[in-house]
Formats: sequence, structure tokens, C-alpha cells
Amino acid sequence: MTAFIYDLLYALPAGVAATALCRNFTGREGILPMVVAAALELICVLFVHLRLRGRVIFAGTIAVGISVLFITGEGISESFIWPAKILIICVICLLLHKAASNDLRIKAGIALICLVTLVILMITKTDVAPVAFFGIFFFIIASAAELIQAYWKKEGDTDARRHVVFMLPFLIALFIPFMCIDIPQKPYDWKIVKVIISDIRDGIETIAQTFAPWRSWDNGDCMGFSEQANIGGSLTGYPYKAITITSYGEDDHRMYLAGKSFDTFSGRKWDKKDASDTDERSYDLLESVAAIMQQNPGNLRDHLQSVRMRIKYEGVRTRYAFLPPKSSPETSAELRQKGGDMQLLHGRSADYYVYHYRMNRSSDLVDRVLKEERPIDRKAFALAVQETRDIINQEHSFDGYEEYTGRIYDIYLPETKLSGRASEYLDELLDGAACDYEKLIRIEGALSGFRYTVTPGDLPETVRTQADFVDYLLFDKQEGYCSYFATAFVILARAQGIPARYVQGYSTLTSRKDYEVLSDRAHAWPEAYLDGVGWVIFEPTPGFVQSSGWETSEYEDGSGGEPVHSIYMDHKTGPDEDGQGIIPDGQDHKDHGWITVLIISVAVFLLVFAVCDRMIRRYRYSKMTGRDKILVLSQKNISLLKFAGIRIRDGETLREFAQRAACLIPKEHLEFTAIYEEALYGPHRSYENAVADMEKQRKELISFVICKRVRHLV
Repeated sequence: MTAFIYDLLYALPAGVAATALCRNFTGREGILPMVVAAALELICVLFVHLRLRGRVIFAGTIAVGISVLFITGEGISESFIWPAKILIICVICLLLHKAASNDLRIKAGIALICLVTLVILMITKTDVAPVAFFGIFFFIIASAAELIQAYWKKEGDTDARRHVVFMLPFLIALFIPFMCIDIPQKPYDWKIVKVIISDIRDGIETIAQTFAPWRSWDNGDCMGFSEQANIGGSLTGYPYKAITITSYGEDDHRMYLAGKSFDTFSGRKWDKKDASDTDERSYDLLESVAAIMQQNPGNLRDHLQSVRMRIKYEGVRTRYAFLPPKSSPETSAELRQKGGDMQLLHGRSADYYVYHYRMNRSSDLVDRVLKEERPIDRKAFALAVQETRDIINQEHSFDGYEEYTGRIYDIYLPETKLSGRASEYLDELLDGAACDYEKLIRIEGALSGFRYTVTPGDLPETVRTQADFVDYLLFDKQEGYCSYFATAFVILARAQGIPARYVQGYSTLTSRKDYEVLSDRAHAWPEAYLDGVGWVIFEPTPGFVQSSGWETSEYEDGSGGEPVHSIYMDHKTGPDEDGQGIIPDGQDHKDHGWITVLIISVAVFLLVFAVCDRMIRRYRYSKMTGRDKILVLSQKNISLLKFAGIRIRDGETLREFAQRAACLIPKEHLEFTAIYEEALYGPHRSYENAVADMEKQRKELISFVICKRVRHLV
């Protein structure tokens, strides 16, 4: 029993804590996986301490269950996979405990690793379930107690494991106050420590770029996201997993994830001058929502839909957050506004959620909005604020919106001069264009007709100004990669009096819930500001087709149908966050007859096993000698008396036991002790005649014990 409790003392908290930490592996969160982990760890420890017969029963039951699942057609479905993953975790924890129990140095090493893990989780402010923290901490304390016990010089009982088991009540009492203390919702900042670690990490990454540029951001000629925006030179690719995205909505379009925007071009590189903390993203989102709503659409979701997304950094290291257009990060995301971009508050890694608002560029209504550039009035702005109140928690006024639009013209529409040749080219290209949007579409189409290449070579020394760059691309080179065409688009748009900016980030096609974005998906594109609409993405790079539309309902123009003034998609009608479809009430037609088959099959297996085991025992008993039969029957009688509450004490002989037990039960039920003692210590002789008498006495003892237990219960 001591060995069982000792194993359970370490394995149970370790299994529960590991399950809590590995929730991404199991795919389950909440209290249910913890309960399942505790139950499975208990079963694993029991299996280790069972005798051969118990292990056969356990293994046979599992085998029968799996066979029934396959025979009935259930197979190993998702509902059985996650408990199997938890079982794997529990088995690994038990094996590690067994290995550590044989060598205290291993146990000390594991405890040290656990301690370092806790410190790292605290510094990185990782969200860890309290049960995981207490499980790891309990393992550390128990290991420390055992190590201290092992190195103490003791007399008498020197078994360190027994001492650890005896300390279990004190360890539990020690943890009760900690478990009753409320855990603060806001973690400790560790600001100084994080600054030091961030500086060290940046230094290491700078060194790593020199020897392995494919493991970091853009470094001159390596394809990947860069916080710098130099134009010119050829690119080479060393793809690695940069970020992963989980989308909780239907996506089948080109996704743009903006990292850093730029406002000033010198002729050879882009710079960022704006450093204000204005909440430009929220105002841009409100302006686009207001633009659609003031058109009074019959179904707002036909033209603007929300999609919740999770963005997790993998290989990329940057202080900038990657966000899709018309997006708003959840309030829990530790981000800050700076110059129209979002930056991470801590370090160069992130894992955050955002709401992305897709604008249906295929909709006639959206097309009309883009062409009309109808100013936003106070009423439309108020409706947009009300519509997005659950997403944008900060207050935004109409006066603040007007101030924001004024800043756009000051920052993103500097004086832009073109050469005479470029001006003539642009005038001819835009001749007859009815609105700014049509002008931008024509510029986009003209640039996308050039040639795409990642090896355009260095810019000539003669390129020193914006006008020089435009002339070089339009009339001389006529080829390049995304940075070339995005830059030319911004300059040409500004020359027409349209505010525009240069953006770097990632561009990828999305067609499923989970997908990885590789470093070579880094991209640059232009965004133009349209009055009364907001920032609009354009794609002038040859070979890159922008697709962000979907089919609309019959009543697109609001002429009929039931108005649905909501841009929020009903995620409950699609896959939930675990990828499991939600079945409407009353439509669960799944046949659960396999459960009955499983129960019956296990019962039949246990019955057959019991019959076979009984037959084998009888056969073995029949082949025994008289002396062996006496020993077997006596041991069974001892066990039967133990069941009745009469046990042999430590150091007590059979004769002393019989004398003491005679005060509790009739002496005739204890006569077997004399012959049992003779068979154990006396000379070998034939006991064939005594076997029949002892078998008769055993039957009488069984009847007596059963009656005694019944009377006790009554």
C-alpha cells in the first residue's frame, strides 16, 4: 500500500499538471480534461501495482472495448482521440516518475527543470491553469522532501519512501492555504526583467542574422518581413514558418496582414515620420462601417462581415503586430498604437486575437460607395459606433474622426512632383476617369501589366528622387518585385491628390481554418485613402490577384427583404472553436447502440475470464501434493479471517494468533492453524487425509464469516 501511495503521490499531480500545460496537444480545455487525467493516472498506477490476474483483466477489457468500437463502425473518432492523448501524457509522467524513483539524481534534475519552467512561465506571463501551477509546485516540494529524507542518517525504519508517504497529510495541509488564496487577474509585469531579456535576445538575433539569415527577418537580400524598406537589389528565399493563423469564419480570399506602414519616400528607401498615438485603426474601421450603413443596405452582412482570427508568432521576430485590414484587436491583446501601426508591448513574440472586417469588393453597393466618396455625417458615425460597441471599447467622437481625417492629408499627401514625361503618361492613363477610385484602378492595372522578378538588380546611382524612381520603373526597367510597384503606385496616387501609404507585411491565400504563413509570403502593397470610405488596399504587383468578395443575397440594394443590421457572423451555425459542428436541437440522430454492445461484451469477457480462471485454479489444485494443498487452504483461511477483521499482528506466531483469535470466534474455526504450522515447519509427510478435513472446515469458516458480516451490516 505504501508503494502505491508513493507512486500516486508523484504521478497524479504530474499527470494533471502536464495535461493542463498540453491543452494544445489534447485539444481540450476546462475541468473535464483534468478529471480525466486524474482518473487515467490513477488507473495507470493501479495497473502497475496489480498482480498478473488483474493486469490481464484490465488489458482484456480495453481490448474488448476497442474491438467493439471497430466492429460497430464507431472507430477511433475525435471523441476518443483526446482521452487517448491524455492517457499518453499520463503514461509518460508515470514512466518518468519510475525512472526518477530509481535514481534520486534524476528526480532532482526533473524538479529543477520544473522550477525553471515555473519561473519562465511567470516571466513570460503565460496563461497557465492554477491546477497546473499547483501540480508542478507540489511535485517540487515532494521531491525536495524526499531528497532531504534520503540524506538524513536514520535508525530503525530507513525507508525514505515510507517517510514521504507519512508526510503526505502535512504536504496537503501546506497546499490548502495556497489553493484558497485568490489568484490576481493581472499578472506581475516583470518589466525590468523583460527589458533585459529582450535586449539579450535582440543581440543574439542580430548575431544569428549574420550566419543564418533564413532564421530571422529580412536582412538585405533575404525574403521576409522587414522593419526597413529599402528599394533595390535582388532577393533570395530561405522559407521558414513565420506565423500561424486560426480563422473562426469562412475565408477564401487573399489575406493582407499589415506589419509596418511608411509615409515618406526619399527616392531609394521609405521612412516613418509619424509617431502619434492616435487610434487610426478604430477610426478607419468606424469610417468604413459608417460608409456602408448610410447606404441603408437590406442585409449589412452582404457587404461587411466580421471574422475572428488568432495570430501566433512562430519564427518571425519583430515589435510590430500583424493585423488584417479593418480589424480591431481584442482588449486582452497587449498592443499599442504608434503612427497608425500596432506594436507589441513586450518582447518580439505574440499570440493574440483580432476581429477582421471583410469588405465585399464584389458587391454593387460597395462599388458605389467606393466611387461616390460620400462624406460621413454624424448620424452615420453614431450608427457605426453603436454597431461596433462590443469590439471597439474606447470612446470615439465625431470631432475626433474629423481631426483624424485632417491628419491623413497632412501626413500621407506630401508635395509630390513627377517628371514631364511621367505626368504626360499619367494624364493619358487617367483620361476620362470619373472618380478617384477609378483613377486608382487604372494605375493598379497599368503597373500590374509589367513583369515580376525577384532579381531586378540594384537601383542606378542616378535614381535620387521620387520622380527619378517613377521614370526608372515606367520607362526603363519595367520590372521588379512588390516593393517597386507598391512604391510607384503610392507616388502616382499622391500626384493625383489622393493620400496613399506604403505597407509591408504578409500576403497569403486563405482557404481553411488553420494555416501557416511562411517567411517568403512577405509582401509590400499600397493603401489609398478615399473620403468617406477609409483606407483601401490595392494590388499593383504583377501576378498578385486581390480577391475579397462573396455572393450577396437577392435584396442587395435594400429594395426588399428583412433588414439585418449586423456585421457579425453567426459563428454558432458553423464550426465551433474546436472544429466540431454544432448540431441543432432535436437533430442528433446518432445511434448509441454501441454502448449497450460494449457493456455486454465486457460483461461476457469478465464472465468467461472468471470461469476459465476458476477452472485453471481447480486443475492446478488437483495436481498439488497434500502439503501444498494444506498451505493453499490455510492461506485462504488467513485471508478470509482478515476479511472478517481478524488479522495476524507483526511478529505474532500462528499459535499466538490462534490463542488471541479464540476470544473472537469459535475454536473449531481455528484448528487449521496447528496443521498449517506443522506443514510450514515440521517434517515432510503425507497430508492427504488432513486435506479433506481442512476443506470441510473451510466451508464452515466461510459460512461463519458471511453470517458475521451480514449481522454486522444489519
